[in-house]
Amino acid sequence: MNYAKSKLLLLTGFGIVSACGHSTADRPGPQTRRLADSGDVRAMFDAGGQEVITPFMNPKQQEVSILYGNTAARQALLDTVGHRAGELFTLATWEQADDIHWYGSNLNGKLKRVEIVNVLADSLDGVEMEYKLVKGNAPVGTDGQLIDGESRIRSILGQRPAVFP
Repeated sequence: MNYAKSKLLLLTGFGIVSACGHSTADRPGPQTRRLADSGDVRAMFDAGGQEVITPFMNPKQQEVSILYGNTAARQALLDTVGHRAGELFTLATWEQADDIHWYGSNLNGKLKRVEIVNVLADSLDGVEMEYKLVKGNAPVGTDGQLIDGESRIRSILGQRPAVFP
């Protein structure tokens, strides 16, 4: 078989294989995915170079959350010796959605809120922290009342980091 025939067969075979399946026109791009029933599109969250500290779920409120942080933030939660200026924590919370490809499994849906805790200063008198809700609505407790910033700081900083081998 000469070079031209083998090249033609290779290109023809590739064309047949790539034509099988679904067209790319109906697939979401790499940064989005359609949710099964609602038709909503969920966007990927960009933590801006922060690393994952820990993921967790709240089945009662049907939420999935990931706590991100800079290196100082992660180290502070690992060492438990106290917080220092420069730590930055970001908590992203999504609605829980059914995974249509895996029965009984859930994944993150629409982004509900993004909260930031920034450690501004540390001294002998204590640590100064700033809480910001940068996206979405303030979280609500089991009693239906809004949760205040101080409680959110305690909750966010109370998370234990996931330790990877």
